[in-house]
Amino acid sequence: MRPGRQDTRDVYDSDTVAATQSRRTLTQGRSMTLDNAAPTRQPLFIAPDQRPAPLAFGGLEITVLAPDSVTGGNEVFFQSGPEGSGPGSHLHPWDETFYVTSGEITFGIDGDETVAGPGTLVFAPGGTAHSYRFGTGGGAMISTTSSGNASRMYEGFAAEAAKENSDSARFAEVGLLHGQHSLD
Repeated sequence: MRPGRQDTRDVYDSDTVAATQSRRTLTQGRSMTLDNAAPTRQPLFIAPDQRPAPLAFGGLEITVLAPDSVTGGNEVFFQSGPEGSGPGSHLHPWDETFYVTSGEITFGIDGDETVAGPGTLVFAPGGTAHSYRFGTGGGAMISTTSSGNASRMYEGFAAEAAKENSDSARFAEVGLLHGQHSLD
């Protein structure tokens, strides 16, 4: 445990935790309730050598770092791609946040384009038309979503891309199955 950190066994009232699996009450002078209703939520630590293999499609490589089956909702991805790769304009019901770690990436949100370099954070609320393209030399970013459909959709895209007779119309169908609408 890091210095200055309090052991969680001292923070949570064990009787309250035992009384219900879906709610935890924080004690010791604090009044805060944490919703732990998702039975699949669990701590997660992934070292670089433990990352799952990336999903590959459309020139992109997307590594699912934290799927909703572990987090109970939000998801975290590492995305990279060569120059010119990235999805066209699309929208979906989940929020999506991007944090550029290398290269330059052009983001389009509701028709406005912005070039984002390392250290830039971009947020696209659910239902917002957005796109991105990796710039010269390619790039990489961390992305998060507010629900679990993205990881399953990416798995579907990768499965479609692996087929010998894959076609672009099928990618749009896979997206629709998961709530994504292509606008291009």
